[in-house]
Amino acid sequence: MTNPPTSFEIANKHFAAIVDINGDCSSDIVLLSGLNNGYLEIYTKRPNNLYTYEQISLNLNVSWLTFADLDANGAIDIFIIAYEQHNYNPYVLTNAYHPEDLCQLYEHSSYPLSNLAPITLPNNYKLLADSNIQIADFNLDGLPDLLGIFSVSSYRSVTILANH
Repeated sequence: MTNPPTSFEIANKHFAAIVDINGDCSSDIVLLSGLNNGYLEIYTKRPNNLYTYEQISLNLNVSWLTFADLDANGAIDIFIIAYEQHNYNPYVLTNAYHPEDLCQLYEHSSYPLSNLAPITLPNNYKLLADSNIQIADFNLDGLPDLLGIFSVSSYRSVTILANH
């Protein structure tokens, strides 16, 4: 555990979330910060109502991120859009823990960087700077889907990409 910074650079596209990052069923605070938006600043709530601080370097130029259960196992994952080589690319950082571990404080980081994986979009689909991705079960099959503005064969299109 390190001490929190007295100040830090706010990400340009600002991001903040209140989410249970460590599985103990308490709300934690997550901020995107740093040069090139590459760091998650995590303030984890402890039983004494104080917060501990952790910084995770994602080694990506993060444009946007959100939290959702992307693999439908009951644990919250991190959906990331990174700007790389003039393209916006989606990634998922899956939670290392399972639903049976919920409301029990995790012993280790629940988001090891070894779990970071690219998401493959269908051919001719590209993310845009303003894709505004929303994640929900739009087709009611129990799996999270992506809704957003995509470039499809050079045309802008509002599209639902179903998770199979």
